[in-house]
This record gives sequence, structure tokens and C-alpha cells, in this order.
Amino acid sequence: NEAWPAYVALERDGLSGLLGATPAYSGFVTIVGAPATLIVDAIWGGVNPAAESIGAVFRLTALPGIALLAVLGAVLGAEARRRGSSPLVVVLVIALTAGSPIAYQALLYGHPEDLIAAAGSVLAVLAARDGRATLAGLLLAAAVATKQWAVLALLPAMLAAPRGALRIGLIAGAGAAAVLVPLMLASPEVSHSPLVSSGSLFH
Repeated sequence: NEAWPAYVALERDGLSGLLGATPAYSGFVTIVGAPATLIVDAIWGGVNPAAESIGAVFRLTALPGIALLAVLGAVLGAEARRRGSSPLVVVLVIALTAGSPIAYQALLYGHPEDLIAAAGSVLAVLAARDGRATLAGLLLAAAVATKQWAVLALLPAMLAAPRGALRIGLIAGAGAAAVLVPLMLASPEVSHSPLVSSGSLFH
């Protein structure tokens, strides 16, 4: 309900239409949703309010988050194995991460961007804990640009880092701003700006 009008506007009015109708998570809609819409438009020949192509667009936008969950599952499974967990526990960790019931609920309610934000946030904290500050900052930047609530992972990542906590904050802030600020400045109607519109579901 929130993102689909932006995808329809992209086909009808181009980038200005997309930016004018985008919900608060404009980073995801622009970086993931817009290419998915253009691919579906080229293959199916149309994206409009009544089109059956809405399912195809949604599945394409869900793929990056599902892939990131699979990466998170592999990372957590490897860690469980390294800690001496039984094969059953390792498989369970991977299955409950990559095939998360909560992630399924997010998809069921039409929010594939939450998968990227959640998996990216957890991976960022793990990377920070392992001393990979730059990677943690980049993951957080992508997560926040995708869905702004991911900013909640910034402090845990900085606290988990044995060193480079400030670098994590700077990279995450600069990276997210590099995506979101141009979108806010380019938005033709301030009422649709991510600064002032959070979408009805947030409330």
C-alpha cells in the first residue's frame, strides 16, 4: 500500500514521480524497488495500479533481504559450529535465521525492506565485535538507508567494537546521508519527504 504507488508513478512520470510518491523508506524504494519495477516493466510490459505485475515487483524487491538473511544464517551457523555446538543446533540456527518466521511476517505484511535492515543491523554488530569497523559502518549505512529504524543498531555496534567505534558511527552516518539526503532534496513535495512522513504503519 505504501510503496506500490511510487513504483506506478515511476513508470508514469519517471524519477520525479517516484520521489513524489515514495514513503519514508525512500532509500529502499529508490535503490531496490525502482530497478525491480523497471525490470518487470521491461519483461511484463506494464506496471499500473491494477497490474498483475505487482507480485513480480514484490518478489524481486524481497530477494536482496532474503539473500542477506541467508548470509546471516551462514555466519551464525559457522559461529555456533566454532563454539562446539552439535550439528542439530547448527542446522537449527541457520534455519531459524535464514527462514525466520519473523521475516516471513514482514514479507506477509508487504515490507521486504525490513529484512535488509534487520539482517544488515545484526551483521554490522557482529562485524564490529570482530574488529571490522569499516565493514560494520558500511552495513549500518545500508541498513539505515533501507529503513531508518536500523539506526537503533548504531550504539550496540559501537559498544561491541574493541576499536574503531567512532569510525563505525562516521561511516554509517555519512553513508546513510549520502543516500537519503539527495532523495530528500530532490523530493518535489515536502509532504512526501522522508523527514516528515513515516507512513501510517509506523504509527
